[in-house]
Amino acid sequence: MKERGIVGLCGIDTRALCRMLRSEGEMNGMICSDPASADAARIRAYRVQTALWDGKAEILNGTQAGPTVAAPDLGGDVGEMKALAEKGCRVIRLPGTVTAEEIKQLRPDGLLLGGGPGDPADCAAMIKTAAELMDGGLPMLGTGLGHQIMALASGFECKKMKSGHRGCNQPVRDGETGLIYICRQNHGYEVAEESIREDRAKIWFSDLNSGGIEGLKYRGCPAVSVQFSPECGDAPRSTGFVFEAFISLMTR
Repeated sequence: MKERGIVGLCGIDTRALCRMLRSEGEMNGMICSDPASADAARIRAYRVQTALWDGKAEILNGTQAGPTVAAPDLGGDVGEMKALAEKGCRVIRLPGTVTAEEIKQLRPDGLLLGGGPGDPADCAAMIKTAAELMDGGLPMLGTGLGHQIMALASGFECKKMKSGHRGCNQPVRDGETGLIYICRQNHGYEVAEESIREDRAKIWFSDLNSGGIEGLKYRGCPAVSVQFSPECGDAPRSTGFVFEAFISLMTR
């Protein structure tokens, strides 16, 4: 593990740790080689902004004829960007600190807000950017953290979960068709259902285990979002249709 740079835990009671997290809820932590040197202040003050990608803009493979998608990198994987590129979109990966004005200058056909870690409320700049672009009518797709940012940009609330949803076998129900999909989730915050205004959005997906919100379709602007990670494939219940819904918003 050391030769390959793989992080591991040793010398602690992992069962006790699991019991503590189960009873007290999720919390920040740090894995380090010298526990005595752990920076408690840094652990408490961890913010999603530390994970924002700050590289230079780059274009992922797509076609010039396909719609152009601006995609700020919020620190998660780029699976959704690659999926849209494979569907013919011209995806421009942008720094997570990009502004609404900088995005407008690119004249994209749509905006993808993907996944990332941490408390969505810490993404104040991106929440403001999302609100401005949603009000301007730019088609948008939010996944994971992006789903939460769009909700906050719409005046809804997000709350920390005692135990987040983690794993690739999480069941969600499509509220429009009643069909159930097994999907990949990795989130410790969720949109508060009681904060959603019916004139602004309707629930698209809900979690079968917790009843929490897993997807929204917005009213008054061409935008959709899901808490899980949409995945394309040959499976009968692939959630790749989420990307198709977004593409249809850009091309209609």
